[in-house]
Amino acid sequence: MALYYVAYKELITLRKIWICFIFILFADPLRTYAELIPFQERIVSIYPTNNEATEVIVRQGTKEASTFTVKGNDVAVRDIFASNVDKITWDHQAKIAKISNNGQELVFALSASYPEQDNEVVVPSGWFKFEDGRVFINLLYLSYIFDRYAEFNADSEEFAWKNKLKFLDIEFIDTINSTPKDRMVHSFIQFTE
Repeated sequence: MALYYVAYKELITLRKIWICFIFILFADPLRTYAELIPFQERIVSIYPTNNEATEVIVRQGTKEASTFTVKGNDVAVRDIFASNVDKITWDHQAKIAKISNNGQELVFALSASYPEQDNEVVVPSGWFKFEDGRVFINLLYLSYIFDRYAEFNADSEEFAWKNKLKFLDIEFIDTINSTPKDRMVHSFIQFTE
């Protein structure tokens, strides 16, 4: 009888080991599958690109700075950052715009060969556009990176971008997709005081 009990106990232990093995075998690829999807495709899968308009509310600390609505997802850089950063400059000849804050600069360069300096972060060309002498950023990228509830792995591209852009003092962005109802996206951008 004791021999059967020992064999049964070993069988249960082996079964637990196999269950753990199978879980690790199948659960880990599910976790890494999301990491294999390119950064840009992850954003498109989360946020709508077919919305007619985006309502943006910008707030610094407890005071509301501005509320405005734009067509699509492209928002003028000045509309978001003008009252929340040290300086915004535009070089018409070189087609370069810079947002300066806390000793660092966010650079929007039309030329892909712009040489990045130590205190600069160059925005990828797919994230923005120049139109009528103004720079427009696709708000979906900032919304994804600074999503209030997002948790990114330390080795992820999102985590790296959030660290690169922390000098902009964006505390978080809440984005509500109400495109099925009114074809709009509502974004609330909170800057630190």
